[in-house]
Amino acid sequence: MSSHDKQRPEISLRDGTVKADVWRNQGEKGDYFNTTLTNHYRDKQGNWLPTNSYSKAELAKAHNLAGQAYNGILEIEASDREKRQKQRYLNERDGENAGAHFKSAHNGHGR
Repeated sequence: MSSHDKQRPEISLRDGTVKADVWRNQGEKGDYFNTTLTNHYRDKQGNWLPTNSYSKAELAKAHNLAGQAYNGILEIEASDREKRQKQRYLNERDGENAGAHFKSAHNGHGR
């Protein structure tokens, strides 16, 4: 069982029988993203099965979905950066406020 079996994709895109899923992974240097492109077909029994084979039209759809997946990853990364910056700011602000509170609470006491 792969790590993808345990999680849901960050982004899931579909155009007809072609699907693109963007997966968030954690590495030593932080999160990174992988994308899986899958085409689907019906077998003789009518079951949908995945394939790595694409017709010309399906290849154009895969190309389009890959571009959308790429842009989606850029948006997620920008949002993650913004959240980290905001959290850093709040942590710094809270640290400064705690220090100011400590100074005012203890100013002139114990002398």
